[in-house]
Amino acid sequence: MSNIDDKTAIELTADIVSAYVGNNPLPASGPPD
Repeated sequence: MSNIDDKTAIELTADIVSAYVGNNPLPASGPPD
């Protein structure tokens, strides 16, 4: 994998995580036990 591919994968993952967190807000302390 090239550096460009790595950066793209990281950015894509970040976009997915950001969208998920935006749609499913979590408490600051983390998920409840």
